[in-house]
Amino acid sequence: MPIAPATWYDPSPDKSQRYQGDVLERVPVVLMPPKGDGPWILLRPAGSVTFERALQGDLPSNFRPHPETSAPSPWPNDQDLVLAHGKRSKVVVVSQTCDLDNRKWIQVAPVFPASLLHPSKLTSLRENEINYMFYLPAGTPEIPDDLFADLSLITAVHKSYLRQASLVKRMTPLATFHFQKKLASLHGRPFGFNVRDRVPQAAEFICFNCFIASATIQRVTATTGNDFPLCPGCADRALWLKFS
Repeated sequence: MPIAPATWYDPSPDKSQRYQGDVLERVPVVLMPPKGDGPWILLRPAGSVTFERALQGDLPSNFRPHPETSAPSPWPNDQDLVLAHGKRSKVVVVSQTCDLDNRKWIQVAPVFPASLLHPSKLTSLRENEINYMFYLPAGTPEIPDDLFADLSLITAVHKSYLRQASLVKRMTPLATFHFQKKLASLHGRPFGFNVRDRVPQAAEFICFNCFIASATIQRVTATTGNDFPLCPGCADRALWLKFS
């Protein structure tokens, strides 16, 4: 079932606050280069500032770049100064809302246009079926084209950058729930069962998706070994939780 922007984005968010699942823009992100792209470029201070002082933040007027393979004493004490590529990017806030005020470093996932993907992946993306991608549907002035957050590239930024960033979109409670479910499935035990799962134990199940989305109770009795059924309320978006 296609994801509608009206169900995914809050139409009137409080822009003074930040929440898990917020889509922000112009947040600086630095990602590690792939090993196959060549060695790190290591930096050595030129002038009177020593390497140790430069590591502590006492920066010289200039640096000399060295490929990792030819740098003098590379990675002393497992530390080094590196030349990195950074980009001000759209990101999705991954850290829990309660952590945003209490932690200095916040987890974010960079956001990319869906047009970067191979066409064969687009249907799965739009059904939110790719376990390390979270779909952000087009259909609003702020998000005119389909996007996705790449959860395999989660990184940390200082919380001060979140305060300076502009809010693009805030997820609805329904979208936030699916975002949390995606994170749980990616990093731990899946939360609930969907129509692609087999019933592990005969029992009565309720659809948590319907409860969150519309405060309705959809209940089924499932038999061990069978596939979980479509939900009468939300069809293939069912999330079945064992009730009895």
